[in-house]
Amino acid sequence: FNVYNCITYVVVSSVYVCSACDTGYALFTLSTLNSVKVCIRNDLIDGNCTTYALSTNKNYECTVCATGFTLSTVNTTAGQIKRCLSTTTQIIRSCLVYEGITGGYGCYQCSVAANIARYLFTYNSLSAYRCLNTLTEYIANCGTYDFVSSLYKCSACSTSYLLANVTINSVVQLKCLATAT
Repeated sequence: FNVYNCITYVVVSSVYVCSACDTGYALFTLSTLNSVKVCIRNDLIDGNCTTYALSTNKNYECTVCATGFTLSTVNTTAGQIKRCLSTTTQIIRSCLVYEGITGGYGCYQCSVAANIARYLFTYNSLSAYRCLNTLTEYIANCGTYDFVSSLYKCSACSTSYLLANVTINSVVQLKCLATAT
């Protein structure tokens, strides 16, 4: 059994077993492969991953996450990798590809669904890109949103703007209005 990125093997019960990996890789026991030891690239190891599989680029990548986590694509300087993100605190609605930022994750690429676009704003004290519906959620100059009943709602405007209800064609809408200077 040849292990990619293994540099040292030992013989155990007449079988060669990997005992040391190349730089940047860690020795990992895969329970899904009869406890075979493989080398997984350090940035691909995820404590919330339950199953790894060999990818076409000869790296073991996560394929199944623990309960409460969702397998997600994350853009990194080394390319796109699979990570297990918390379903309740890290998953961003309508996000296809994530990016790691200080304090969590932002959305690198939103879905191509109609009226979905990527905006930078603060949510739960984290400034990050997220995906908003341009017709029902996005408000120009909004700096902070809350997530209520599966919808983003502006809760604070950017500096020099004031959040107000404005009536347009008999419909009351939230808007961020410029303050007098």
